[in-house]
Amino acid sequence: MDIQHIRYFCKIAEYRSVSRAANELHVTQPWLSRVLRSLEEELGAKLFERKHKQMTLTEFGEKYYNAAARAVLLLDAATSSLSEKSDNIVKVYGGGANKFFDALKRFEELYPDITVKNVLELESYDSADVMILNEPVMMEDMNIRPIYTGEIILIVSSNHPLAKAKVVNLRDFSGDIFNMPADPALRTVCMSLCRMAGFEPKVLEAGPQRPAIVWLIRQNSVVHMNAESSFLYVADGTTLLHIGFPSPINRYSIVWSKKRPLSYGTETMINFLTEYFKDEDLK
Repeated sequence: MDIQHIRYFCKIAEYRSVSRAANELHVTQPWLSRVLRSLEEELGAKLFERKHKQMTLTEFGEKYYNAAARAVLLLDAATSSLSEKSDNIVKVYGGGANKFFDALKRFEELYPDITVKNVLELESYDSADVMILNEPVMMEDMNIRPIYTGEIILIVSSNHPLAKAKVVNLRDFSGDIFNMPADPALRTVCMSLCRMAGFEPKVLEAGPQRPAIVWLIRQNSVVHMNAESSFLYVADGTTLLHIGFPSPINRYSIVWSKKRPLSYGTETMINFLTEYFKDEDLK
């Protein structure tokens, strides 16, 4: 027997209406009706009588509702008690943005009672409590708070023909092979910039480890494109170039779920990041 179905039954009993309960639960009325029929079949008894479009609990339904409501209440209390122990844990995803990791170091110094768990790969938006994502972020069920902007840059071999240019037109690299960021959102931004410059980039699809990337750049085999805030250092034999066209500005936002209740750790993290980046220029 599914505990969630028992919760649904209790909601129907409270409203004495499948349609009103369905609206409250954000499910369809036909689906909720099927859940109720399935529960009645499993129990081997009718839970409601339906007369003149009105629903009333049967004698069995009344007894079952009283027992079910107490059971749900006890279960919720137990869950709440256990969740208090995890209230001080916050899972975060930074998308490779070094500014974010600098902020996390400061957060851990100020809030030693909160455990920060880094999510290395964002399999879904439920994988983390707080995320730093590249805009545009288009998700109706997420809160989005812009906090800072960063520049998209190129890292090339010091022997590249344009290595001394410092500021370049991205179109001049249409014949190069690119190594793009692993972060999906940032990769999309970089790919879009190339298309805005008038070409479809040739991309080294197999993402090698950082030492291999640096070696390939030095050999003038690839051009690395990334957010400046995500590239830790410019290695010997490589050069950082600023993109003059198209505009390489990339905006970052704090993103968190509208549906999930905020734990103490999550709310504290969001407020901290907002304050930490308040003086950043949002171009």
